Amino acid sequence: GDRDKLRAHLAEHRDLLLDVTDRRERAIVRAYQRMLETTATSVYRKGAKPDTNSEEPPLVDWVAQMAPSAAPFVEMNGVKEKSGDMPAAIATESAKKEVEKARKSATTTTKKLVPLGVKVVLLWGALIGMFVAIWQLMAPSETSYNTTYDDDALVDAMDLFAQAAVGLLVAALAWAIGRRAWQTLKARRQGHELFAAMNLSAQGKLEPAKEQLTKLASSQFAFVKAQAYLALAQIAERESDLAKSLEHCDQGIACLSQYVLRISASDILLPDLISQRAFVLAAMDRHDEAEAELAALPPAYPYKSRALLRVRLVEHSRRGDFAGAAAIASEAGLDLPLTARDELLADGVRIAFKPESLGAGELPRIRRELRSVVSMRTWLETIAPKTLEAIEHAADESRMHRDDADREHLAELEAQAEAEAALAYSPSPHRGESP
Repeated sequence: GDRDKLRAHLAEHRDLLLDVTDRRERAIVRAYQRMLETTATSVYRKGAKPDTNSEEPPLVDWVAQMAPSAAPFVEMNGVKEKSGDMPAAIATESAKKEVEKARKSATTTTKKLVPLGVKVVLLWGALIGMFVAIWQLMAPSETSYNTTYDDDALVDAMDLFAQAAVGLLVAALAWAIGRRAWQTLKARRQGHELFAAMNLSAQGKLEPAKEQLTKLASSQFAFVKAQAYLALAQIAERESDLAKSLEHCDQGIACLSQYVLRISASDILLPDLISQRAFVLAAMDRHDEAEAELAALPPAYPYKSRALLRVRLVEHSRRGDFAGAAAIASEAGLDLPLTARDELLADGVRIAFKPESLGAGELPRIRRELRSVVSMRTWLETIAPKTLEAIEHAADESRMHRDDADREHLAELEAQAEAEAALAYSPSPHRGESP
């Protein structure tokens, strides 16, 4: 019940609570925000009631179990429990060629290191060659068969050679095992560093996160490099630097250009880089290339629906097709792992198409968020400027209607007060003149 501490907690950890949570958890945070803004005398900011005819009750019931005081303030009108099917991507041949050209360009600019397996083969080849050379030097020549020599000396020489060969073999194996152990420890340490950097990014501490990720981008391990570039691309997108985000995506994909690495990263990492690149391309109005990237995503990619939704929302909103964008946004269910920015865009296109499609408190909340969080407003202005204009226009109209409603309500109160006063002071047939 300590509202002041709750308000301070939500403000301090805003990025962590809104950007890396799922939609159900974010609904609790939003509900607490509305609860803190609700006053006992407010006419327009009242707790939302469950609508038994919509998809909302399951979410409200779930919130009621986790945070009972927040449940009356949940507003997720029209949000499904499960996401619907997203339109499949259709790539043109010219767009495929442009994507392939970008892949080759990024690969040639990336420094190619000799794989560890090739190094081991070359090392063993050198050792075998050295053994053969020593054997040839120590073997007796044809002319020496006619001369006398010491058999014991030859045996000693052969024993010395065998010992040297065994020693070199043991040394080579020890070096290989030691190097493998050192690389394992180094990879584990860099994995911890990568996790720490991504944790900083989740908390909104972008500058120290970028510094750490930039160091990891020069790692000798391809997976660490690719993951670092993916995180840098996502941070650049949050900062509305689309060109830098696209560059980081290309660098991350280039790290996985070898067939073995590409196959190993084909489940999550590589598709994440491709989907991030598709989103940036769509925001840069390179829609054909974005479609080609979406078409390249494997069918088993678990976040394919999210990738299709993000790109489709940007494409429709940048073209001003809010009806199509709202139709796409309506298919996004609570199971879809959207960021706070993605959810803002989805809500924005629904407001642009039909403001009443969201709850009564959603438009003021979105308008307040865009006014107070500069990074969110800058992001939306960069990604979907027409959506931002539509939100502001809807907010202005809502404010005008609210002002009119306030005036009408006050006029009704005044008329009622005048009527009551006139009745109180009017002459009564049962008594004389009113005082």
